Amino acid sequence: MSYALQRVAEELIQITLPRPGLPLPYGAPINLHLVNDPTAPALVGVGLPLTLPALREALAHLGLSPERIVRVVALDWSPDQLGAIDAFPNAELFLGAPDMTTPRRYGRLIAQERDALIARVDQLLEDPEYAALMDRGELERVLGGYFADLPEQLDFVPLRSGHPLQLGDRRLRVVEAPGPWRGHIALHDPEDGVLLSGRLVTRPRWGEPWIRQLSTLLLSLERVQELKPRLLLPAQGLPDRDASWAIRRQHRFMTGLLSNIPVVLAQTPTIPALICRDLGHRPPHLIRFVETVRRYQAYLEELIRTGVVFRSGEGVWTSYGTESVEPRLISER
Repeated sequence: MSYALQRVAEELIQITLPRPGLPLPYGAPINLHLVNDPTAPALVGVGLPLTLPALREALAHLGLSPERIVRVVALDWSPDQLGAIDAFPNAELFLGAPDMTTPRRYGRLIAQERDALIARVDQLLEDPEYAALMDRGELERVLGGYFADLPEQLDFVPLRSGHPLQLGDRRLRVVEAPGPWRGHIALHDPEDGVLLSGRLVTRPRWGEPWIRQLSTLLLSLERVQELKPRLLLPAQGLPDRDASWAIRRQHRFMTGLLSNIPVVLAQTPTIPALICRDLGHRPPHLIRFVETVRRYQAYLEELIRTGVVFRSGEGVWTSYGTESVEPRLISER
């Protein structure tokens, strides 16, 4: 397997791992970050069992092995960050855990995620037009590559916002940053302005935003913006040395989309219809389509919470409506 290395600071190396065979967004390359301290090397994220061979090769190129890693920090509880943790037997694992206990029963949490994805796929394929167009084999590849061979239990040190964390010579501070995935945190080094931002900022070329709760994600972006970081190290994509611009851009895009959705809903009451209207066709990519539905649902849940949108039904085929859009705006579209 291939990998890419980029030295972003004297002892800080970004390791990019491909995920061949997985459909987007699960197939987008993932970034891990190595603090290559001579006596106490540490990793931020460990990737999937699927990507472990490539990670072993990358570490060997740097004169390391998984057994030599003494600390692992996961920026969220996703398989991207935690899936291959069993390959690091000598590493102390650190996780963002505001309640201090939730991710310990990891197998149960991942089963919930897997079952929710299966349910969304089944709901979408209830429509014969989608079923005829889309390949259910994409789901099987995700189940066998992304959700396979993961640990059942986690032994970890819980982190909360504000905790200091020593990785090599770097003294980082934990920043609570919920919204993209369960247990999501960022790590900030105030000495040189480095921010390990996880899934907070994602450019379309490198992956699609993962949104579980929009309101908290927007607050997380505002929180890290206040830190005035100079270098952004995302879980997907290239390092960004104009960190403040990237964070503002992500925030403005999300708030702009949030304000425009009610106008579109006046004519397309379901999310699949909204997506197809926006694209101008019905795409054949099953998993990417289903995850786009999930992302739009996060926006609509926020609009429901604020009373702008109402809904009927559940799941993929939930119908949404609004009474807050002027007829003039509808006719102009």
